[in-house]
Order: sequence, then structure tokens, then C-alpha cells
Amino acid sequence: MKKVNSAILFLFLLIIPFISTFAEEVQSAPGVLTSISFKNASISPEFKTDAYQYGLTLEDTSVTPSLESYSLSNEDDSQTKLFVNYNTDETGRQSGIIVTVRNFGEITASYTFDYLNLPPVKPTDNTALMSVSFNMGEIVPKISHDRSEYRVFIPSDLTVLKIYPVTEDTNAVCSGATEITLQPGQETEHHLYVTASNGEKRVYVFKIKRVGKTVAEVEEEMKKSDYESFLSKASYYRNPELYVAAAATVSGAALSVAAVRIVVKKKKSASKEGQSK
Repeated sequence: MKKVNSAILFLFLLIIPFISTFAEEVQSAPGVLTSISFKNASISPEFKTDAYQYGLTLEDTSVTPSLESYSLSNEDDSQTKLFVNYNTDETGRQSGIIVTVRNFGEITASYTFDYLNLPPVKPTDNTALMSVSFNMGEIVPKISHDRSEYRVFIPSDLTVLKIYPVTEDTNAVCSGATEITLQPGQETEHHLYVTASNGEKRVYVFKIKRVGKTVAEVEEEMKKSDYESFLSKASYYRNPELYVAAAATVSGAALSVAAVRIVVKKKKSASKEGQSK
């Protein structure tokens, strides 16, 4: 009997590592979208986790739809994040939205929402940007109708800055380079141009400044479940101009985390977090 028990114990000890590995794999399963809704738009057909192509009917066809709410299958995983990008057609006019779920930077699911009811272009003078986001940058102050000049703060060693502008009017077109290659230590000024559907134009100026944190340091901060911004008091002290720019916002509020990065905790309302990539 003792020999039988010893054999069972030996076999159990052999399979423990495999049980642990399996448990880890289950716990770290990639996230998928379980629900989503947009302001100013309805989804068809009804959203399902395992379907990836949808239509989007706009309530007001001149207004860009924005993320309203969503939930994810592994919403407690701080490394699972939601990104929202806007598609454009060959003329630069908005044509739909792509939503991706990423875990540790890798895409685990991608959902496409094509606009179904865009009418012929109706001329307006709306040259406003609804949002501008970046692969790794934060904009100060937040985008607003009455301002065309902003600062964008990036890590000290970032070499490629990607820009994701979204026009407020679905019929407006934004032009200008959306990827900038930077030399070590380089700070520069970048322009985006919005052309309204009636031909009116507006120039947006972005002054790109570096802060005292590297890309690696920022990426480590982003892994934290309570991550909101890489702009900190330490950054302000190392960059007096940053401190002045932040203080100029209302009560220092609303430093826009411009990257369409949405850190997932539990089911959220996007209106409380700001707008998306």
C-alpha cells in the first residue's frame, strides 16, 4: 500500500508544473470585446463577441460618433487596453471606425464599424478637430474649438511620433504628416490642416517638447492599473515650460492622455475617460 501511495505522490509531483502552466495560460487568456456603444450612432447587427464586422448608422451624419461605453472579457487585467481609430476613404472623408483590443501591445481582437448612411457632402464651415492622439505623447491643453496651438509632450528618447487626428465633422478632411521621425533630443513644431466641406481651412500648430522620462520608463508606468498620465511633478521640475503650460489649464485639469489608450479595469463609460486611437 505504501508503494502505491508513493507512486501516486510521485506522479502528482510530476504533473504539478503542467497544472500550474495551464492555470497561468487560462488566467492570461487574451481579452475580447463583450459590449460596445457609440454616441450619435447605432450598431447593426447586434454586437456579438465573435463577430468582427458591423455597420454604424449615424443619428446626425455631420457629427463624428464617439465611444460611449464598452466592456471586456478580462476587464481586471491592467495590460488589456482598448484603441479606437477612424477610417477614411480616398478623399480623406471619414468612412468608419476600427476598434482593437490589445494585451501587452499585441492585438487580440479587431472590430470594424463602417458608416452606413453618409449622404452626399453638405457644405459646412466646421474646421474643428474632435481629438488628436499619439502613440506616445500627451497634449496640453485638451483640444477645444477656440484654440489652434498646443504643446505635445513626449519621452526624452522617442524617435517616431505617430499622430491620429479626428475631425468633428465627418465631411471635413485633415491633412499633414501623421508620422514624424525625430532626431535624438529634437524638439520641433508640427502642423495639421483641416479643410471643411465648404473649402474653408484651418491650421493647427503642435509644439513638440520632451520631458525627463524615457520610453522605457513611460511603458513601465503604463503597466500600472491606475495609470492616467506620464506627466508628473518630477517632469514639471525638469521642464519649467511644462509646468507653466499645465498650470495654464483650468485648475491644472484635463491633461489629455492623447493616445487613444484606455486602461481597462471594469466596465466603463468612455465619456468619463476622454476620447480615443
